[in-house]
Amino acid sequence: MLNKKVSIYVPSTMHDTAAPENIVNYYVNDTLKRLSVMFGGATAQVVRGTWYSKELDKLISEDITICYSYCENYNRDDLVSICENLKTVFQQESISLELSDSGLMFV
Repeated sequence: MLNKKVSIYVPSTMHDTAAPENIVNYYVNDTLKRLSVMFGGATAQVVRGTWYSKELDKLISEDITICYSYCENYNRDDLVSICENLKTVFQQESISLELSDSGLMFV
């Protein structure tokens, strides 16, 4: 039984401006591929999200792609590594990683 769910939130902005669509698509597909290799498959869902940038002192609103997989077990460090890479590429203050058995964390 696949009783755990891992979700990585891929942003569509670089810092506070829209990222090029080809960059967003590349990293959504890359995240889906990584999750599929780890867990056998993955799903992506586009949602609208907001976050408050302390650095810029403003609310950022953007489309976010939630890439997720169901699994029996996972290596948290591997998932954090994916998030750290996204954080660098998209110049984000953090990337959301949701683990069904331990909640939401900001990497």
